[in-house]
Amino acid sequence: MEHTEKSLIFIVNKNTWKILFQDRKSISKTWEEWWFFGWSIEEWESSKEAAIRELKEELDFDITKEFDYLGRISFEYENKIHNRYMYIDFTDKDKFIDYEWDGAVYFTYDELLK
Repeated sequence: MEHTEKSLIFIVNKNTWKILFQDRKSISKTWEEWWFFGWSIEEWESSKEAAIRELKEELDFDITKEFDYLGRISFEYENKIHNRYMYIDFTDKDKFIDYEWDGAVYFTYDELLK
């Protein structure tokens, strides 16, 4: 069965505990109007290296310290196995410029539920 490998990183503001999301409304093909940062893992890199590269490409954000691995989730969808490797990093940076899509916005947990 075909599979996909993606790396996602959750950026949390350590002062407000808000989570950073990427505005993807202009490119959404399904339901993901807001999404996490990160994505494709190139065949020559680890999932951690992909998270570092994607943050640099999307936000011009360099992670130079260690960040935490949360784990992997796997699910089957449209006859493919999808593996998602998840990381988390805490920052005190308040604003980011999203260089690939429509913006980067912090949300509280309650705001996400709406």
